[in-house]
Amino acid sequence: MIKKNRFQKIVSVTVLLDSESNDKLIQAAKASGNSKATEAGLRLTQHLNDVPVLTDRSYWDILLKEN
Repeated sequence: MIKKNRFQKIVSVTVLLDSESNDKLIQAAKASGNSKATEAGLRLTQHLNDVPVLTDRSYWDILLKEN
């Protein structure tokens, strides 16, 4: 059985971030030595692999965090 390379097809996406999230992404990219795009891709991939399927209500819980 031939194992497929999981990175055979890479696609580009555009995301909209608030300035605080963008600043955090820039700092994370600098700290890791990755480009901002690579850092975003790695973090998004990790999130999608680690976080269970979210319901429509879950997104509001994430976006409207209590301070």
